[in-house]
Amino acid sequence: MTVAVILMVVAFCLVVLEVFVPSGGLLTILSIVSVGTSLYFAFTQSTLTGALFMAVAIIGMPLVAYKMLKLFPKTGAGRRILLFGPKGHEEVATSSELKLKQYAGKRGIAKSKLRPSGVAVFDGERVNVVSEGMIIEAGTPVDVIEVSGNRVVVRKIEDSSGRGQESAS
Repeated sequence: MTVAVILMVVAFCLVVLEVFVPSGGLLTILSIVSVGTSLYFAFTQSTLTGALFMAVAIIGMPLVAYKMLKLFPKTGAGRRILLFGPKGHEEVATSSELKLKQYAGKRGIAKSKLRPSGVAVFDGERVNVVSEGMIIEAGTPVDVIEVSGNRVVVRKIEDSSGRGQESAS
């Protein structure tokens, strides 16, 4: 009986070790052999003892492996080995996407016919833009209503005062 208990404890330790030590599955194989041998000795004691050891192995092994895999990313080795992705879009935004953010709320002039995509000029810089869906003629003042990623959405300015003309020069 003592040998069966020792072998079961060794099997559980090998499962824990498998999570933290890259062994190519060798520790898993040794763990399975240890469980099998433990079950053999437990069943030689009695059928009830063998069934109890089998239940512990069937329920305990996956549970221990699951808990260790959940714990691994929180360890120092896990943080060094695993890649943790960015939390939001801003962390992975490219420099061109960040540059486009400056155009939010600005006024400019449609340089080409926007159907719905085309080019507009803001503060002397040409920018690829997209209209809200309608066609906008070249030379029409436009207002940036949204910048999302590398997409600049513009809307035609309805007032004909020409206020968009001054920022486009």
